Amino acid sequence: MNFRQRLKSLLTLLVLVSTIGGVLLFLHYKEEMTRLKPRLEQRQIPILADIKQPEFIVQNETSQNHNIHGDAVKAGNVSNTSKSETLQTILSPVNNLEMIVREKKYEYFTDKFVIDKEPFLSWFNKKNEIHICGDRLKVYGNYFGVARNIVMHPEKQSTNSVKGGEQVKAVLGQTEGQEYFNLNSDFWELSCDTNDTTQQKLSNSGLNWKNNIKIVSTANNASNHVHKYTFGVLRGDYANLHNWMRCIFNVFILMSFFKVQPSEMSILFLDAHPFTPLDKAWDVIYSTPIRVGHLSQPVHYENFIWGVDEKNMPFSEHVDPPIPYLEEFRTFVLDRFDLPTKDVLNCKKLRITFIVRRNAVYHPRNAEGNVGRKVFNEAEVVETLMKAFPGSHVQAALMEALPMKSQLEISSQTDLWIGMHGAGMTHIAFLPKHAAVLELFQKDFKVNRPWFVCFHSITMWRGMHYDSWENTDGNLEMPHDYTIVPTDVIAQKAQKLVEQMCPK
Repeated sequence: MNFRQRLKSLLTLLVLVSTIGGVLLFLHYKEEMTRLKPRLEQRQIPILADIKQPEFIVQNETSQNHNIHGDAVKAGNVSNTSKSETLQTILSPVNNLEMIVREKKYEYFTDKFVIDKEPFLSWFNKKNEIHICGDRLKVYGNYFGVARNIVMHPEKQSTNSVKGGEQVKAVLGQTEGQEYFNLNSDFWELSCDTNDTTQQKLSNSGLNWKNNIKIVSTANNASNHVHKYTFGVLRGDYANLHNWMRCIFNVFILMSFFKVQPSEMSILFLDAHPFTPLDKAWDVIYSTPIRVGHLSQPVHYENFIWGVDEKNMPFSEHVDPPIPYLEEFRTFVLDRFDLPTKDVLNCKKLRITFIVRRNAVYHPRNAEGNVGRKVFNEAEVVETLMKAFPGSHVQAALMEALPMKSQLEISSQTDLWIGMHGAGMTHIAFLPKHAAVLELFQKDFKVNRPWFVCFHSITMWRGMHYDSWENTDGNLEMPHDYTIVPTDVIAQKAQKLVEQMCPK
């Protein structure tokens, strides 16, 4: 037998051994979970095991006004003003109380509120401004840009099989690439005195969308006019609460810079992501988002702002410099949901929230709905906390199963926040400033990701109390991403945090 034949036989044997090993491992896990199922049912808090995806019925995406900037205002010989009024009618809230909240003026978006802290001070530094076509287009470093009187052509893009806003269950298996549009080089048109230098100046700028803006002598007419400031938002991990907060914080900072009140702005999603319940929070905080994939007619924007690219946004999972204005941001968001913005610590009756995680389908690339970093012995953890802190209010919450207002109501009125590392820990930004946080990690999570300090960072920036626990015992790791949390250790760490909050 020559060398090549022996090598082939060896490879065949290795494949066979790997296949048999994989089958045996699967059978072992199946047997292990069958054995553990009764114990798991006893140790799990009786909360929804699966999250039912709500029906997607959004005001601006029904068949009646499918193209909110186009067909919905196309009928009849109406003036630009009346078209704009029709647009406002479509977006108008139907509840008087909601109207009052939306029309409220905030000091954060007036001259009284000055952005004078880093890193945002560098964002808005005039030395970093690039002026194109006079002041018609301004680019601020590598961060964002604003255009005056620019025309957008939704039809000038590659045909996409998805438009955005679909139910996740209807688009299972679609690739991430399908959720982004390939825009033509003249997707946006900006009219001014054209010359090669002007277009080259734009090409040399740091604006993420520079290759999709064409400088022309005369822009094509657009029958649809939008007078409000429109913020173009391109989302990445759209179903992740942490990334959602990064996006809405980005808009908050830009609104502060441009002095734009919530009633004076609109949101345009520049992606084709499916629907997520987080979309509805945009409605309350800012305005009902329009999806570019649902538009077909050209739109003239008086003021269009391309937001900060996600990779440059604050709150990354890496070590960031301190992020200012978190308290102002927290107050603004809570007020938009008509929730109290101030809270008083009562050490005799603490409010302790233990957040749990469940398998659920959040996006098309996870059709099985597998969610990692779940606590195996939830019920024991809650029982231990109740015994350790008699008289306190201890609750377990599956945050993503709740509407955003309910989530914020829980987090903004919690003194001690405990949970496995995950997007739900983002609510640290909305806890009272006196609160404490205990973050849990499965085995080797921090070892393999030493840069993953985003939630610890938020507590430091806000001056809060923080501690963590990371599993180092392989015997505490269960199949299917469950971890047994030692309740005595959790009680001890929680007690120390309470002592820091309520020193004697």
